[in-house]
Amino acid sequence: MIEQKNKISKKWLAIGILIAFFLIAPMFIRDNKGVYIRDTDKSTEPEPEPEPEPKPEPEPKTTYVGSKNSDVYHHTWCHYVDRIKSGNKRYFSSSQAARAAGYRPCLVCKPP
Repeated sequence: MIEQKNKISKKWLAIGILIAFFLIAPMFIRDNKGVYIRDTDKSTEPEPEPEPEPKPEPEPKTTYVGSKNSDVYHHTWCHYVDRIKSGNKRYFSSSQAARAAGYRPCLVCKPP
């Protein structure tokens, strides 16, 4: 009779360890700084939808591009145009318009 109780208690001990390992342990998170209790609040509120990213404005048909932060204008194919942030780009329909705005031609792509 004592052996049977001993077997049953060992069985329940093993079940208790498994329950603790699979049910209680996942509530704790361990990282480099220590052990933290995971937020177990499972709210039924839906997650807010992410805001759609603003679509970039299409570039107008131009032949020259300058930056608001410099005084140089470029052909649209010049590799320096890729370095200008889209918010800082200024577009010109002619080299005369760029010069009238105070810009000088790029020394690499050499626009007129």
